[in-house]
Amino acid sequence: MKKPFLYRPTSTATRVFLVLLRLAIGWHLFIEGASKLETFSVCPTGTSKPFSSRGYLLQSQGPLEPLFRKLAGDPDILLTSLLDSADGTIPIALQAQWRDYVARYKNHYQLDQGQQSKADAMLNQHLARLADWFQKGSKEVSRDYSFATVTPTLTTAERIREYRSRLQELREKIDGWNLRFDKDVTKARVNALKSEVARMRSELQKDLDDQQEKLGQDLDKLLGRGQLLVEFGRLIDMVKQGSQSKGYGLDQQAVAELIQAARDAKSDKISPDVWANAEQKPDLLITFYASDPEFRKALLRVAKRQIAPQMRVEDTRLLEWADRTVAWGLTLAGLGLLLGCFTRLSSLVGAILLLLFYLAMPPLPGLPDNPMVEGKYLFVNKNLIEALALLTLATTASGRWFGIDGLLSLLIPFKFFWTKPILVAPVENTQ
Repeated sequence: MKKPFLYRPTSTATRVFLVLLRLAIGWHLFIEGASKLETFSVCPTGTSKPFSSRGYLLQSQGPLEPLFRKLAGDPDILLTSLLDSADGTIPIALQAQWRDYVARYKNHYQLDQGQQSKADAMLNQHLARLADWFQKGSKEVSRDYSFATVTPTLTTAERIREYRSRLQELREKIDGWNLRFDKDVTKARVNALKSEVARMRSELQKDLDDQQEKLGQDLDKLLGRGQLLVEFGRLIDMVKQGSQSKGYGLDQQAVAELIQAARDAKSDKISPDVWANAEQKPDLLITFYASDPEFRKALLRVAKRQIAPQMRVEDTRLLEWADRTVAWGLTLAGLGLLLGCFTRLSSLVGAILLLLFYLAMPPLPGLPDNPMVEGKYLFVNKNLIEALALLTLATTASGRWFGIDGLLSLLIPFKFFWTKPILVAPVENTQ
């Protein structure tokens, strides 16, 4: 009796469908990655923004939620650090943020010694006002209850304590109760707490933003005509590029905002020829703005939004690195699967990325449903299924059946990547 050994891994039909599966997943990953990479070449505008996984990671849940939210820059973690005040003193993180902004402002506009001294004095004045806000500040806020809506007047310290209390309650209910019971037993309360925490966070953040805006406006008063013209020169170069290019980049946004600012000013000093050529020669508009004191304010607003240093609110370098890594990883993995080039490596890279997506928002019992997907999942979702399919493809020689791997396997330097199966002859049973 012969005992055949299967030295051929698959039949022809199985190979065809595995190749089709590889091409389908490769196309999906390539389009996802390429579309994300394209956004990095487009600066942020009102209609287009570079790809960021921040929104997705901030919705993460499950055991790895703290890790992913920290990577994304959790707004609650950031705000609590900026409001970590002891005895009404200014938090160290917030004070460092303001001092960093003033230092970058002085360097950006090349302030002279006298202007720098005045800028430091202004900073100290605004820090004193900020300390007073922490110690004695109060505000009338709106609070919704089941029986009525009330508007109590709360001090800054009371608002911060209330915000921290609600945030702690939200985290306990999401991380503790649901996983403990393996059911979403706090859905109604969690949704209400999320809305409440978001409202409190936005109210406190707006107060800080208003004070930071006042600091920037006072610093702008120190700038002389020459320093403004230098800023306008930077803007001229930007809008010239915008008038000659296509798309929704930062330069095109500057052109649009500049023209809109001129229209808002309703200037009768600008000749019809300038208006007719505003989009092709926007630098002529800047010339009129720079020569008129009333219009310089509008141009400064446009210039500062596009060029001048912004208040640094969080460090997103790690998130930006992760976003670019994901975009390039998806693109290269998808391209490798489409071309059948280094297919096993491409499959592993794609599977790792998909497993990370899965771990960021796993469909575990007790966790709220992911609002970003359709259908109902429990333990298994599309990301996990696609990752398992890629791991299956990594165990096959799909790239050799149909792809560049078949050509590369003929080259001597690459032969160790494609080990040939050892054919075992059938064993004759002598009994």
